[in-house]
Order: sequence, then C-alpha cells, then structure tokens
Amino acid sequence: MSQLITVSALITGMVGACYAGTKMIAWLWKGLRQLFRLADALTGEPAGGGQPARPGFLDRMASIEQLLEHLAEAFEANVTRMDAIDARLTVVEQHLAPPPEGSSAQVSAH
Repeated sequence: MSQLITVSALITGMVGACYAGTKMIAWLWKGLRQLFRLADALTGEPAGGGQPARPGFLDRMASIEQLLEHLAEAFEANVTRMDAIDARLTVVEQHLAPPPEGSSAQVSAH
C-alpha cells in the first residue's frame, strides 16, 4: 500500500512538473515572440511572400526628419513672405493715415 502511495505521489509530482514546465515554456515563447517582433520592427522586413517591405525604425526616423526639414523650409519661406507683406502694409497704413493734429498738412488744408 505504501508503494502505491509513493508511486502515485511520484506520478502526480511528475505530471505537475511537466505542466509547470509546459507553462514556463509557453511564457518564455510568448516573451521571445514579442522580442522578435520588436527586433523586426526596429530593423524592418524585406518584401516577400506577397507582402510589401516594411521600413525599420531608423528608416522611418529618416523619412520623418526629411518631412520636418521640408516643413521648416516652407515655414521659413512663409515667414519671409509675411515679413514682406507686413512691410508693404505698414507703408500703406502710413500713406492712408490722417496727418497728426496741428501738423502743417492739416492747417494748409483749411
């Protein structure tokens, strides 16, 4: 009888250890899969299997930098244009503004 209990305990322990080992392997596999996906996202993937190529992190950053440079150039051009418009508007305002009180231009108009 004690042998039966010992064998049952050993079998239960082995089944429990196998179950725990399986769970540990599944947990490690899930972590490794996520790590490989991160590595693929960072390095990019070539085209294949009917899928288009996916650029890596550095390629994406380079395209963002190029876009920002283009936007900065366009912004600078617009600032230059706005300065020119502001200068023209100032000239028009000065031309259209009434002369100050008591100036000779106002006295001669009467």
